[in-house]
Amino acid sequence: SDVCSSDLVTNGGPSDASGVVVTDTLPVGLSFDVGGSSAECLADPQDPQSVSCVVGGLVASDVVTLAIGVTADPSNLSKFLRRAGFSYKKNAAGLGTRTR
Repeated sequence: SDVCSSDLVTNGGPSDASGVVVTDTLPVGLSFDVGGSSAECLADPQDPQSVSCVVGGLVASDVVTLAIGVTADPSNLSKFLRRAGFSYKKNAAGLGTRTR
């Protein structure tokens, strides 16, 4: 994955929750990377920009962390990293470096 976002899913209670599904729509130019993501997360075969993570049940006060990995072509990657507060530069060897 070029970038991985971590999302916290929290059940604030007071009751347990069942059938919890988190859905995220990736921006154009990013592709879901199943290898860099939590096992619960899959892209929709009909809409690869839509990623769903099936959490299932959460007891009250439970917290689950989900990872959604994405890849991007270099022109899109630098744009998204800048939005997140990182700079992205290619060095003389053509390798990308990130700083914050």
